[in-house]
Amino acid sequence: DVASGSARHSIMTSWTYALPIGKSQRLLSGAPAAVNMIAGGWSINGIGTLRTGSPLQVASKNNLLNTGTSNIANKACSSVSYPKTLAQWFDTSCFADVTTPYVWGNARRGSLWGPGVVNFDLAAFKSFRMPKERSFEFRTEFFNALNTPHFSNPNTSMSSGSYGMITSTSLPPRE
Repeated sequence: DVASGSARHSIMTSWTYALPIGKSQRLLSGAPAAVNMIAGGWSINGIGTLRTGSPLQVASKNNLLNTGTSNIANKACSSVSYPKTLAQWFDTSCFADVTTPYVWGNARRGSLWGPGVVNFDLAAFKSFRMPKERSFEFRTEFFNALNTPHFSNPNTSMSSGSYGMITSTSLPPRE
């Protein structure tokens, strides 16, 4: 059985790049001190996250288990097709309600998968030297810099009016 919250694939990268501008650099190395103070010494960095979605499990309308928890639905198709739209993330006709009392459905976790994550955070920063071996750093950061939507998992409860739909996001938009 696939663990809840696990993803099949996950890649995270991070990088930092010192811009070659200013004193002792390729660009503007002979510029006046004032230009070097403003344009030189800048660095940029970023973090990239790519992750597949998490495994999902469809809940049956009927709770005939007498356990107080939702029953697992029955999988009616050999493979679940993925329209992958917000209005219909998966083919809801591939799952059937459980009608036999005290029997678990066969649509185990991992019968279908939720949406993945593509996210890039970026930052630009510069350190300024101050008297007495102190420094000051100016930094600007952009979380979710490309403003990619991060959708929540679709509703997997057959008794819901939004069954099979994605109705929210899991992470905030660009900040």
